[in-house]
Amino acid sequence: MGKKVDDEDARIERLFKKLRKRKDIVRMGDVYVDVVGAVERKIACSDGICMEHRRGRKLAGKTCCTTFRVPIEREDVEKVAKVIDEVRKIRDVDDAIDRAGGWWKVDEDQLWLEDRPSGACVFLSAPRGGRPWCTIHEWAVAAGEDFRDHKPETCCLFPLYILECDHEVLVTSYGSDLFKQADPDEADQIKSFDCLHPPRGVGRPVIVEQEGELRYRLGSKRWGKVLAKLRKLGHAV
Repeated sequence: MGKKVDDEDARIERLFKKLRKRKDIVRMGDVYVDVVGAVERKIACSDGICMEHRRGRKLAGKTCCTTFRVPIEREDVEKVAKVIDEVRKIRDVDDAIDRAGGWWKVDEDQLWLEDRPSGACVFLSAPRGGRPWCTIHEWAVAAGEDFRDHKPETCCLFPLYILECDHEVLVTSYGSDLFKQADPDEADQIKSFDCLHPPRGVGRPVIVEQEGELRYRLGSKRWGKVLAKLRKLGHAV
């Protein structure tokens, strides 16, 4: 296990050294932005296309909540565990968890969220006549709490992928070339979701769609400087 961690650390260090020389990377201080993977790449999640909602319904299909094998960390398990009894009370979540034999599992030394038989996350549930959404998020909003205090980090960030190396940070996205270099073991798990390939005129840059998460995690002042440089370079963010 120790050698695997050492190899991963060395791989990430080599990746960050390469970033400093790449022309498709915008750097502001210790933050690196993958232009191809996070600026030019668009997502149309705001239109609910993965749930067959409004103008993007023809793109309905694979989604992060219905076909994505969601990796989580021990800290995520601890966060969800604090509210799991309340979340179980929402619609069919309790039954879904019981059928799955739990809400998380261990496979190949990695923690994952459990799935329903359909492949959807056990926490994905739809009110009668409404669109499905995360019941952890739903519970947090109803309780007046920050969903980030309870929801797994991957679920909050997707499709953003934030990689850290000491004090430096890379902002890219799941499935990008840099993601595959950073995490080759997981590269095969990432599918090409329709929401990340919207038609012309639909969707927004990944970093625009997830700007709230970037400001939350990097700080408004720090991220504001990154945005200012991207705009100065002509990027529509």
